[in-house]
Amino acid sequence: SSSVKTESSSSKVESSSSINISSSSIDESSSSEKSSSSLNDGYDAINNTLTDPRDGQIYKTVTIGTQVWMAENLNYLPEDTVGTIWAGKSVCGGGNWKSLEEGDCSIFGRLYEEDFTKMEEYIDSICPNGWSLPSKKQYENLISFLGEDANNKMKIANSIYWNINDSTNQSGFSAIPAGYYSSKGFNYLNKEGVSVASFAFVSIGSNARNVISIQDDESDFWWSSFNNYHYMSVRCIKD
Repeated sequence: SSSVKTESSSSKVESSSSINISSSSIDESSSSEKSSSSLNDGYDAINNTLTDPRDGQIYKTVTIGTQVWMAENLNYLPEDTVGTIWAGKSVCGGGNWKSLEEGDCSIFGRLYEEDFTKMEEYIDSICPNGWSLPSKKQYENLISFLGEDANNKMKIANSIYWNINDSTNQSGFSAIPAGYYSSKGFNYLNKEGVSVASFAFVSIGSNARNVISIQDDESDFWWSSFNNYHYMSVRCIKD
């Protein structure tokens, strides 16, 4: 199946917000109103971590405005997936351009097939309890809060992963270019050597797989629609 990347004047988010972001406006500190009860969903607000109770993996988290995000890509896969909804529906991110060989899950997390964003029973299973697959609106709110140059404020500040060294990761979101995957390989719609991070959001009621992408050669975001059988990164957001 083919994948189509779409762009129009309205498909890009122009980060024109006048909100100024400083280290003090990204709240990564603990909150006294968050008690130990929050640990029931694996979230530790003091240490900014999420321990997934399903497999014990620990993820960094970050508070951006009023939202609490995972600061790493989801890397959840039950040990025995045979005969389950997980069977054959994820791969390790970070593979080479047009290659079918997977990357390193411990660095890039996993990429998940479109059923996890379009079918309610799959959406309910992908994130830990107390966390959810984000909506498009939640991504829009994140970008609006970050304001000007939000794209670079979300990229992990490491030239190993992003070829253009203008990433600051001022938000702490730490977007890493795990890419996207299909039967044609990783990142086949992009030019060779262009790093891309594509994050799935809820697409219930849509015939397409909808994602937001950040890439090397763009200062704004791509809101893209892909056909079936494409695999994307997932960031969970706290309920």
